[in-house]
Amino acid sequence: MPISLPITRIEGKRKLLIIAAFWPESNATASGVRNWGIIEACQKQDWQVVFASTAKENRFTQLLNEAGVLTQFIAPNDSAFDVWIANEAPDFVLLDQFLIEEQFSWRIRQHSPQTVRILDTQDLHFLRRGRQEAVKQGVALDRVFAADIELEKDETALRELASIYRSDHTLLVSDFEQALLTERFDVPTALLSLCRFFYPAPTHVSAIESRNHFVIIGNFRHPPNADGIRWFRSCLWPKIRKAIPKAQVHVYGAYCSEEFSQAHSEASGFLVKGQAADAVATLSQYLVNLAPLRFGAGIKGKIADGWAAGTPAVTTLIGAEGMSDLGQWGGLIAHSESEFIDAAIHLYQDDEQWRVAQANGFRLLKQLFDKDVESEKLITVLLSLSKNTESIRAKNSVGSLLWHQTLRSTEYFSRWIELKQLVASTRA
Repeated sequence: MPISLPITRIEGKRKLLIIAAFWPESNATASGVRNWGIIEACQKQDWQVVFASTAKENRFTQLLNEAGVLTQFIAPNDSAFDVWIANEAPDFVLLDQFLIEEQFSWRIRQHSPQTVRILDTQDLHFLRRGRQEAVKQGVALDRVFAADIELEKDETALRELASIYRSDHTLLVSDFEQALLTERFDVPTALLSLCRFFYPAPTHVSAIESRNHFVIIGNFRHPPNADGIRWFRSCLWPKIRKAIPKAQVHVYGAYCSEEFSQAHSEASGFLVKGQAADAVATLSQYLVNLAPLRFGAGIKGKIADGWAAGTPAVTTLIGAEGMSDLGQWGGLIAHSESEFIDAAIHLYQDDEQWRVAQANGFRLLKQLFDKDVESEKLITVLLSLSKNTESIRAKNSVGSLLWHQTLRSTEYFSRWIELKQLVASTRA
C-alpha cells in the first residue's frame, strides 16, 4: 500500500504523529488503552493527531477516523516514508516501543529534524523478558520480582537503552521502571518522564450484593497473560474451587487460541468467555478480579480497569508493581502460590475486607491514574520539550555518540533491506 498524499497541516495547530506496530484497540490491549488516552489528551488541546502504523488497515483504523484522527499505513525499510515525513513535519512524534524507534527514528531525524522524537515504552521489554526467563528457569514466585537478572548483558536491554538515549525524551508508565533506569543504568532523569494511564472517575459502580464469581481478563496473545492463565488453571484454581465449590472463574480476553478455548469446563467452573466488549462494565459484575502474573512489566491495565469497576484484585508482586503507594492496596498481594490461593478465598468471602479493598482501589485510581492530571502532565512535558529541544539534544552526549555513523547499524541494515527488495522487484 503506497504512502498517500501529505496530510495538510491545519494552520495554527500543533501536530502529534503516533507511530505504532498495531492500530490501537481500546477494549483489547493495555497499549491500545494508553494510545487512546494520549490521543484524547492532545485532541482536548485542539491539536491535530495523526496515527501511522505498519499494520494493514482494519476496523480499528476506522474507529480512529471516526474520532477525528487522520491515519496512514507506512512500511518499514521504505524510503517513501522519507518524503512523507518531510511533508508532514509534525511537531512531535511518539514512537510506540523501541522496535518502532529502531525502524523510523533515524528517518525522522534526517528528513524532519525539527520534530521532537519521543519514545513511549509502555513497559520495558528487557525487564519483562528477563523475568520470563527467570520463570522458565524455575525461580520462585517471590524472587522473580527482584531476581538478579543479568540485564546489562541482555541484547534486548542494550537495544532498548540505546533507543532511550537516541530519543529526545522517553515516557514511562511505572515509577519502578523509572527508578530502574536512573539507579541501575544511570540514565539521566532529564531524559525520562512518568506518564501513567488515563482513567476518569468511576461511575455507577455495582453493589457487592449484585456481584458473584471470580474473573480473569487479559489479551491471550500477551505472554504474561497466557502463562498466568495456565498457571492459575493447573495450580491455583483446583484448591480455590475446593474451598468455594459454588464459585466459578470467568476468563475474558481477545485473541483466544484453541488451547484456551478447549480449557473451558462447566464441571470445574472454569469458563472461557472470549473478548469482553467493555472491560470495565464486564469487571463490574464480579466479586474478585484475579491477576495471576508470574512475570511482566509496566502497568497492569486489567487491575486498573478492575478498580474503575469497583472490583478488588488479587495479584502477585509483579502484578502490583508500579501500582501502589505506601498505604493499603486495592485488594491483596500474594508472595507465593499458597498466599495467592488464600488471598483469593479470603477476599471472596470477607465482605468487610472486600469493601476496604474497593475503597483503596478507588483511592489509588484517583491518585495514580487520574485522567485530568495525567493529561495535563503529558501536555506540559510535550510543550517543555518543544521549547528546549536544542539544549536537550546538546546535553545528551550518549545519544550523540549513538547517532554517529559508525553506530547507526539499524539505519544501514534498513537501507540494505530496501535495496535488496528493489533488486528483487527489478529482476521480477
